[in-house]
Amino acid sequence: MNDVQALVAVLKGNRALQALSLESFNINAAVVEALVDALKENRLHSLHLSDVPLDADGVQALAGALKGNHSLQSLTLGKVPLDAAGMRALADALKENHSLQSLNLASTFLDAAGMQALADALKVNHSLQSLILVYVGINAAGMKALADALKENKGLQSLDLSEAILDAAGMPALADA
Repeated sequence: MNDVQALVAVLKGNRALQALSLESFNINAAVVEALVDALKENRLHSLHLSDVPLDADGVQALAGALKGNHSLQSLTLGKVPLDAAGMRALADALKENHSLQSLNLASTFLDAAGMQALADALKVNHSLQSLILVYVGINAAGMKALADALKENKGLQSLDLSEAILDAAGMPALADA
């Protein structure tokens, strides 16, 4: 049994597992399927997938599982290659998910459409308390979208923009939020 097969067996067989970190783990479709099943069964409270090469299908599957999940409180997707469609799928999941309290998107690439999708989700999601956007580049339009969302969001308590590359033209909008 290889490492991936062993991980899939653990995810499918262990009903007590609440926190899982797979940082820098080279996962495949079988692992994504097992993660999705664990999320659908509302078992995991914390999922750390930093620097995991999730493909578009994997991101879509995880986002779909988040929609009906009631247990996950912390999700880390730092350095995960999120394209615009993946960010939209994640944002759509955030609109329906009411258990996630912390989302870490450090070192991900968020284009203007991705930032707008995230901002739209923040307008309706009030369970998220912490958003980490460390080392994320945000252009002026993205900063305005984020600022508008912050004006409406009453749940977010912590926004980490450390080392973020912020467009100076968007600073006034963020300062007014």
